[in-house]
Amino acid sequence: MPYHGLTPHLAPFLPYVEKANSSDLRRAWRMPDKLSRPIDLSTLHAWLRTCDAAHGDHCRANSNPLLTTTDNPNDHFPTWLVDVRRRCIVRVTSSPQIYVALSYVWGKAECISLTTATTPHLLVTNALSDTTTLPRTLRDAMDLVSALGLPFLWIDRLCIVQDDQAEKHAQIKAMGSIYAHAYFTLVAAQSHDASGPLASRPVMHIMSIDLLRTAWFSRGWTFQEFLFSPRKVVFHNNTLNWECHCASFHETQHLLPLPANVTTPSCTRPPGTDIEAYPNFHRYARLAALFTPRHLSFPEDVLDAFAGAAAAFARVFEGGLVTGLPAMVFDAALLWQPYHPLRRRKAVLVEEAEAVLPSWSWVSWQGEVHSETWASGWDYLGRFGEEEDGGRWVTASTVEWSHSRTVGGDRAPVRVAVDEFRRRDWGEVLPEGWRKVLDENGDGGYFVHDSLPGCEFRHPIPLGARLGHAFRSRYLHCRTRHAHFRVTSKPFRSFAGRCAVVVLEGEDGCFAGCLRLNDLEQDVRGSIGAEERYHLIELSSGSWSLPGWTKKGGLYEFYNVMWVEWRDGVASRLAVGRVDKRVWEETAVEEIDFTIG
Repeated sequence: MPYHGLTPHLAPFLPYVEKANSSDLRRAWRMPDKLSRPIDLSTLHAWLRTCDAAHGDHCRANSNPLLTTTDNPNDHFPTWLVDVRRRCIVRVTSSPQIYVALSYVWGKAECISLTTATTPHLLVTNALSDTTTLPRTLRDAMDLVSALGLPFLWIDRLCIVQDDQAEKHAQIKAMGSIYAHAYFTLVAAQSHDASGPLASRPVMHIMSIDLLRTAWFSRGWTFQEFLFSPRKVVFHNNTLNWECHCASFHETQHLLPLPANVTTPSCTRPPGTDIEAYPNFHRYARLAALFTPRHLSFPEDVLDAFAGAAAAFARVFEGGLVTGLPAMVFDAALLWQPYHPLRRRKAVLVEEAEAVLPSWSWVSWQGEVHSETWASGWDYLGRFGEEEDGGRWVTASTVEWSHSRTVGGDRAPVRVAVDEFRRRDWGEVLPEGWRKVLDENGDGGYFVHDSLPGCEFRHPIPLGARLGHAFRSRYLHCRTRHAHFRVTSKPFRSFAGRCAVVVLEGEDGCFAGCLRLNDLEQDVRGSIGAEERYHLIELSSGSWSLPGWTKKGGLYEFYNVMWVEWRDGVASRLAVGRVDKRVWEETAVEEIDFTIG
């Protein structure tokens, strides 16, 4: 599974990146172990002691406000746990408890689950001793936790009541917090499903760690498990590995002296989750791009699989999230485009009308989304009076959006707060905690906030922890301009991705704009040169300051548009692109009431 354009910015989300940086650790990676031996639990004990002693709060969730989804602290912890000594489940009556969380691939392995019917049985001592109803991965995990002298294990299948929708929804929403507060997370990346073994295996001779290609890393549900777990014990390629917020170790490092100081540069990051305590859309875009290629057996579960991350993002983005898109930067968030062709996620267990899989949100598509197509959304990060080599790309609101769960249901407005803050003239009066820092010439500078040392902003932005909501809406509504355009050339591959791009022409036959196609099944060849016209809807306006752009002093101005098709008065997204400002304003002279699902 390819991951293109990964940068050091993604280090917190990928295993073993920029964490094992001492010369001893690098030598350990290359040293083959010629002895075939079972895994030594004393090594794991040493890792735990080292992390506890040297890393402190950096590798503990504690009371991180981003993991607070409600005002009730009990909602942030498991409701049920597996008692590994008694081999049964227990209800958590007081929090917090010390527990290990298991991250694994369900696959097709037969396994008993916690339901309202099975609860009485699973509460009985030794209920989980039956090898015919409990896959080997789960049995091995219980044995390992017991051998470490720890009392409890959290396994989603056995610790969430699968047919109690209220409890299930609450626990899924709290999943980020559940993994974050675990003593550590046990990652079973060895097997394709829960039937595979976990421990007591020989160490492999070639120590190449490539979690990116495992079935475990490709699954949608494991995304937030890896993201929120500050400490992970990873079983992969017949080896035992450790990764925490500050360091990563390999089991053969016992052959070399462990450095006295194992803290690394990554320990300068704030403790807890890798989702920051302010609205960082750049970080959001990278995470979304890592999630979209992942597979789900039941695609309608996509919002549940992203629920932990969504709950954390909703805490920092003003207005929360609307079906995965931050309301604060909603205009820019709608502009996501693919890097490779995408496939539409289609519901399996429920009717299409019941699933929340709208065409306008990236959550409804599987494949690689190009995170750089969101770049205008993080324009507020950085300095004013100073442009990057690629120029400054800005998206501005031109329509007012609202969202709803049903076509005719109650509509809630979407407030694009960053647009309001960017347009405001920030003179001497600034919001509380903000101050302006000018450069030596006084021509440029940046804004800073007292609570975010080291962060620079072009202008103030909405801040403050809130109990933001992650809405699950199928429909968007607005009143906007629309127009029809012809395709003028064969699709070609964009230099910025692997997807087909088509060129649009205006009434005078000149270049009007372009669209980047996102569906594997789209075929526009029959439209080229024909009288057929694409129906385009205005989403927002945009500008791009390009040093080499000869028109208008280097400023390229355009409108962001969406190509749509219609069914029973409701539109669906086919592609997103842009049309030159002059051409659009001359052509799009009519407005319509627009609903998209």
